[in-house]
Amino acid sequence: MKGGGFSSKVGLILAAAGSAVGLGNIWKFPYIAGENGGAAFLIVYLLCVLLFGLPLIMTELLVGKRSGKVYLVALRWLVPIAIILIFLNSLGVL
Repeated sequence: MKGGGFSSKVGLILAAAGSAVGLGNIWKFPYIAGENGGAAFLIVYLLCVLLFGLPLIMTELLVGKRSGKVYLVALRWLVPIAIILIFLNSLGVL
């Protein structure tokens, strides 16, 4: 199975920069908040990361894996289906 790649060096650099910023948010911010007496806030922050971040990344991986497409392309396919299901649900059909 061949993995995906970047079509340009700019895309690779932007992806690496985005990853570095994301890791900085996860590691540095809680450390600074904890050192400055924000332990209660730190607990809420980590709880939110687990409650929202984990399901979102799992959804992204599942949609991409099941569709065999890039996540954004797969969402273009899923949106009409979701709109139909929401409409049917509002009618009380489901």
